[in-house]
Amino acid sequence: MRLTISAGIRTALSVGTMACTGLVAIAGAGETQILGYPTNYQATNEAIANEGIIVPTVPIVNFEQPTRSGQPKRVPSLPMEGVSQVNNADLALPSSAVTPSAVALPNASDWLVPAPLPVPRVSPIAVPAPPPEPAIPNPAILDSALEANCQQAPAGGVYVCSPVADPASQPPPTTSADFPRPRALSFDFAPGFPVPTVLPGSARASIVQTPTKSTGLAGILRLAHPLSDTSNLALVLEGGEHIFAFDAGFTQLNATHQGLGVNFAAQTSWSPAFRGGDREVDLAGGDTPWVQRLGGGIETYFPVSAKTNAAFGVGYQQVSVRSDAFGSGAVARDEVGNRVTVDADGIDDLMTLNFALVRDNLHQVQFPREGSMLRVGADQGFTIGRESVTFTRLNARYTQYVPVEFFGLRPGPKTLIFDVQAGTILGEVPPYEGFNLGGISSVRGWDGGGISTGTSFVQGAVEYRFPLFDSTLFERAFPIRGALFTEFASDLGTADEVIGQPAKIREKPGEGFGFGLGLQTETAWGLGRLEFALTNEGDASVIVTIGDRF
Repeated sequence: MRLTISAGIRTALSVGTMACTGLVAIAGAGETQILGYPTNYQATNEAIANEGIIVPTVPIVNFEQPTRSGQPKRVPSLPMEGVSQVNNADLALPSSAVTPSAVALPNASDWLVPAPLPVPRVSPIAVPAPPPEPAIPNPAILDSALEANCQQAPAGGVYVCSPVADPASQPPPTTSADFPRPRALSFDFAPGFPVPTVLPGSARASIVQTPTKSTGLAGILRLAHPLSDTSNLALVLEGGEHIFAFDAGFTQLNATHQGLGVNFAAQTSWSPAFRGGDREVDLAGGDTPWVQRLGGGIETYFPVSAKTNAAFGVGYQQVSVRSDAFGSGAVARDEVGNRVTVDADGIDDLMTLNFALVRDNLHQVQFPREGSMLRVGADQGFTIGRESVTFTRLNARYTQYVPVEFFGLRPGPKTLIFDVQAGTILGEVPPYEGFNLGGISSVRGWDGGGISTGTSFVQGAVEYRFPLFDSTLFERAFPIRGALFTEFASDLGTADEVIGQPAKIREKPGEGFGFGLGLQTETAWGLGRLEFALTNEGDASVIVTIGDRF
């Protein structure tokens, strides 16, 4: 709590005491203290000698009382009603009781007294010489439980005092129970996982955007139950034409990005590795391969610097390939005899050690228009079984948002986005762990994995976003902006290094680019996108989705 008191040059003195009837101004015997103006005595002497009175509208008291939100609540200044002329001799206070400063009290009730203070009526006063130094407040005139620490503001004229309360009068420490509890249950249409995260899960974002699932028309629903201000239980459900998945987990994360995450996840979906290309290859009997994953993990979150956060975790997944979404029999080879798993029984036990780091220099978390983001990841994986393999995956991604002044249909922010991604895998790579290129999160216009599945890759994109017009829906304005984009990806000739060579036997090109245009708007669930894209092979696609490409 802070109390600031200032006064005009006609005031003889002010001691911070206020009753319901007003303020009392007190002058010390044999000397004059001018509140807030300890060096301007000549003008003060002339003013007091002229009239010998106290101006009833000063001093002014500005009382700032903190509120629950932490912002000060200002109490209006009070006039000096009922104050008459004051003579030094009639009050007979020692000079040590006279202060040029003001004392802050902890709350407004400390200024109330049981009855109005008597105000003596005296004759005009003579003006003595000013003191050499301003006096320090005498604790005797304060409440015994307070100590004053007063300093003059740099501009002069105002003293600010910070009281120290008696420890015995302090309230007990606050606990989490003192804060309002969040809602018991909430839902959303976005995954809401920490960034970064390294746990296995269908809806968790990876370091690089190479598709790991072919979903078709699909949606995500997140249910969350808060346990405290920093922890929650969450269930993420994903369902669509070609995917069924869930991710149940516990997350504890504080404001400094320190915490812990645990999850259990399951997914069954089409895999981009086994889709696309000029040649269609399925399982025996013509069934489309479904990849099932069941497992979970534990991870820890920690800050590296003010703008850099990291995660490290251990994960386990049982991976199998089946002939339908919930088939009971695992399959190890496709219809032409190529391996689709590592182990001969069609079921792989995959263990991974995962690390991810994100450096965020964006000017805002959601819908950024300026700044950059760097993502780096490293994984060590191995399968457990008769035919075990070991691999090391390294990948990185850099995204830059540049404000520009190019064309647009109306005033508003215009942004040019550059995105570069690259990665490599050393060792023997299972077909479901390779880098899949092509799709709405990779190269738009292509099917997911339609360009290739390799052990190394490079991928780049450039997109220009510009304002178009505003649209109103349900009495809410939605700014509509346009987008022009072009993208490219290459497997760097590594398609034949993946176990089973899924891209090579399906005659995928290994590299390709796409370009197009679209409409975008910002929603409560993310960036809404309606886009039309073409490929260098002449194929076209229409994209309707929620979620930023970058």
